[in-house]
Amino acid sequence: MSPPAPQYRPSSYQTRNYSASPAGQQAIAIALRNTRESDIVALAQQFFYKNRNHSPLERPVSGCSIASFRRFRRGKRVRCFVEFCQALGLNPVEICAEPIAPKLLPELASQGGDRLTTAKHTVCLGREMEIGQIETALRSGSARLYIRGAQGVGKTALADDVIQTIAPNLAIARRITIAVKPYDNLGSRQIPRWRAQRSLDCIERELARACSPVLGHGAMPLPRDVLFTRLAAQPTLLVIDDLDRVDDLDAVLGLVYGLPASVQVVATGTAPLPIERVLILEPLSRPAIIQLIDHCCADRHVTLSPSDRQWLQAVTRGFPAAVIKGVALLAELDHLPRQPILHLRDNCLMSYIRLGFDRLSPDAQTVAATLSLFPQPTSLEALAEITTIPQPRLTAIVQQLHRLNLARYNTQQCTCHASRLERDHFTQALQTHPQRDTLLQRWLDRYRRRATQLTPDDWKVWQDYSSIDREWDNWLAVLEWCIHHQHYDRVCELWSGLRGYTNLRGYWQERLHWLDWVIAAAEARGDFLALAKFWRDRAWTLALTEDRHQRQQAAAGFQQAIALAQQAHAVAQAETANPSHPVDPRWLEFRAELALEQAVLCLEDQDLDGAHTRILQARADLNHLLDRDRPTASSLQWQRQSLRADYYEAEIFFNRQEYARAREAYSRVLKRARDLGWSQFCAYSTNWLADIALCEHSYEAAETWLKQTHGYLAGQRDFRSLGFYHQSLARAYAGRDRLEEAHHSARHAANAFAQVGLLDRARTLLDEFNLA
Repeated sequence: MSPPAPQYRPSSYQTRNYSASPAGQQAIAIALRNTRESDIVALAQQFFYKNRNHSPLERPVSGCSIASFRRFRRGKRVRCFVEFCQALGLNPVEICAEPIAPKLLPELASQGGDRLTTAKHTVCLGREMEIGQIETALRSGSARLYIRGAQGVGKTALADDVIQTIAPNLAIARRITIAVKPYDNLGSRQIPRWRAQRSLDCIERELARACSPVLGHGAMPLPRDVLFTRLAAQPTLLVIDDLDRVDDLDAVLGLVYGLPASVQVVATGTAPLPIERVLILEPLSRPAIIQLIDHCCADRHVTLSPSDRQWLQAVTRGFPAAVIKGVALLAELDHLPRQPILHLRDNCLMSYIRLGFDRLSPDAQTVAATLSLFPQPTSLEALAEITTIPQPRLTAIVQQLHRLNLARYNTQQCTCHASRLERDHFTQALQTHPQRDTLLQRWLDRYRRRATQLTPDDWKVWQDYSSIDREWDNWLAVLEWCIHHQHYDRVCELWSGLRGYTNLRGYWQERLHWLDWVIAAAEARGDFLALAKFWRDRAWTLALTEDRHQRQQAAAGFQQAIALAQQAHAVAQAETANPSHPVDPRWLEFRAELALEQAVLCLEDQDLDGAHTRILQARADLNHLLDRDRPTASSLQWQRQSLRADYYEAEIFFNRQEYARAREAYSRVLKRARDLGWSQFCAYSTNWLADIALCEHSYEAAETWLKQTHGYLAGQRDFRSLGFYHQSLARAYAGRDRLEEAHHSARHAANAFAQVGLLDRARTLLDEFNLA
């Protein structure tokens, strides 16, 4: 979820309905073909053509999402659209009333000679009989249909046609698509999601999002009975592509079989599954495959002789994906070798991938092998850094890979990636590549350097994590590779950089998985100091959850951390063999930070006396570290820890309803945070001051404080802080009877809480505003 743009607050949104004119509908329909931000920028330059000299926003998608375009197209109230117009200095009323359609974008129009634009193939040619069978089955009320076939036979394209054509014909309003494989082409479009939905939890979240439009894309999972009740309220079509590739197949099948009768399921896959109605998808007939060859050749500007046409029809054996790749090879290469391809029916696509890969130059093969390391699109800069190929030469190579249909090159974002099948072959090629070890070393070093740059003295300070957001799956791949190959030191380096990021973004399960492994590795090495830090991180992760049992584990984890730290400190003192040796500042700093984190756990459990005791313990250690005569000369990290102690003490006053003392304490914290330039705690303090004003029913004062909070939070993706900010803002609006704005902020708060796993808090807030 992106925070609101800093110059516009919910109170400034206009709420009038704006209906799309024919010009708006045409431009929006084009935009919906591709959800990339660069295309939305290009659309802004064309759609808002009345003011061509006004440069568009750098990231307009943060103010106007594809969902907003869809709502605008249906004539719904769209605050984000109005905000987008305001940011561009345009009048939304005039734009919506404009009767003349703007000139189409060349890169988004169906026609055009750009060879790097993904070709639009009619891959459902010759599938009229299968489409009719699917429509008949759905009309008869069939609950579950499984489309089974070999790779490349057109299952995904057929599933796409079910959603795009059959469902509207049957007037099924609610349609849910779940794609298990990421970054593949779905029909003529790329699947518009960054991560595959492979687990039961991801699938349940997608179902909950469809049933709870109030939560939008940050939907949280619903209890199974609530989810089924909401699904039963409206006819629903659920399409699951590659069902047999989910991580927990038995659990997902249990969910599919338990769905209410109002939900019809169409799934695709290659392996047999226990679904009662199965449609075996055979290769295309000879006339259909010839028609598809002609269509693909026209797209690629390739002219085939009759003999080549017949030969291509014979070797592709009716597989649409093989035709697409075969024509791509013919368009790029002089000719195809005329030797027969063995086992073509079973290994059709892989044969063409292998054929195209073998015809590449050594440098191009190196780039392709390197792409196997990246499950998510990566920049050409990263490829150049790992392969050491000059940028102009690298650009030409990725363009060739794109034309050969071996990779996807995004010219606007300058990123490249290979889909699942290509990566399978590229991974095998990497294992036998003469520079394999060198490429892997550069790949690991790249992320190690970036992790080192993200490691300040205090990881709780806000940083620019946008580069990690853009390729989070690639970071996951690096960490999993290091864990699999038992690279303890590299995991520690990567964790130091991702420690703050995963805390802000709420990746709790990933944190616990890595920490469990690294704790076991540190224990085997006898690295007690590192082990103590890892136990503290694990306990802190559990302390931020809502589960009481996990918070009990957190308390035990903190005790384990302090015991290990004492052991490491005793060993260090014994090695010095000097009883009068001064106490190591790192020991005092560690103990103070751990005591403050224990105080947070006590505050979560409403143990105010315990929290006060922990704060006193932290101050005792910090007093030995801070220079009393010149506090500002002390380490910035120690000053921040001292500020945290004051901040948590102010929260104790608030929980005891001593609002005057709490206000005074938070005011002092705010002043010190400003002096230190610590914007994170400035935001926290102003939000608490607003909450104090809300408790005293001073709603105008609360809004004044929240304006400051908004200024500090602008551009940040600290979802926990954003959740509390929007929660306070919703209550401030509600106190002044501005219910529509209150509901808007409450939805934002619920989304933000759901992002960091605070589902109970999100549900409670929605119940408070009658939005559940």
